[in-house]
Amino acid sequence: MEDKPKPSEAKKGNSKIPLIIVLLLLLLAAGYAGMLFTEKGDLEKQLQNCEATSTEIQEEKTRVISELEAMKVQYDTLYANNDHLSEELLAEREKIEELIQEAKNKNWTIAKLRKETQTLRVIMQGYVQTIDSLNTLNETLVVEKAEINKKLGEEKNKTTSLTKEKEELSTMVKIGQRMEALDVMLIAQRVKANNVHRETSKASRTNKLKVCFTLNKNEIAEAGTKVVHVRLIAPDATILPANDDTDGKFEFGGGTSAFYSLKRKVEYSNVELDQCFYYEVTGSIPSGKYICEIYCAGADIGKTTITLK
Repeated sequence: MEDKPKPSEAKKGNSKIPLIIVLLLLLLAAGYAGMLFTEKGDLEKQLQNCEATSTEIQEEKTRVISELEAMKVQYDTLYANNDHLSEELLAEREKIEELIQEAKNKNWTIAKLRKETQTLRVIMQGYVQTIDSLNTLNETLVVEKAEINKKLGEEKNKTTSLTKEKEELSTMVKIGQRMEALDVMLIAQRVKANNVHRETSKASRTNKLKVCFTLNKNEIAEAGTKVVHVRLIAPDATILPANDDTDGKFEFGGGTSAFYSLKRKVEYSNVELDQCFYYEVTGSIPSGKYICEIYCAGADIGKTTITLK
């Protein structure tokens, strides 16, 4: 027959149950507390990481804004020195301004700022290379222009020299073509009733003035019809008037207009040609020194004088 537990032993066993429950609750509380502590530590660590990330983001933002500000200055420099790229550079500079403003207004993401900044940097480098190429080309053009100007100057000097030589040669040719009146004579004559001409030295007896000369031989002169003008200048400096029906004027020495006394056309063939002109004296002429000037093709070719009593 089995032995039944004693009442004191049953009571003792029942009293252990609450203790076990308490211990279990303590263990559960301790575990939960440990879990909370661990979660707290994780949360604090995450918070620290977030703060660190936020600091890094702010630093990156500041750095990117600084880079954008620096690029803006560089774009300003490029814009100021290159008129032909000014519109494109101004447009890129405006993009930088927009990015800076967005960053300051927190309307941004780091990825966007980095991407846009890198894009603008690449574009700017392209402009710098383009401008460097243009500057190099400009320097080359300046050198080439200087060389061309030098050559043009040399050619201009050559042309000036050749023109001067041509003018000198032309002058020499004109001088060489110029004819001369050799052995010029002015003779006063008295015409008698029988039409005999006698030389006289008295003004009161002079009826004619005879002008004789020889056109020289000149092989380079232009042959053909030549117009010869004779000016007879009286002692009072007046010109004895022409006996023809013209105004008695001709041009010589590059356009100077003057009166003449005698005019005749002669045929010149580059050989010596003897000529005599006669001037009919009307009325009386004063005594004194008379000057005879001979012109051909507008040039003074001979001269002589006579004095009448």
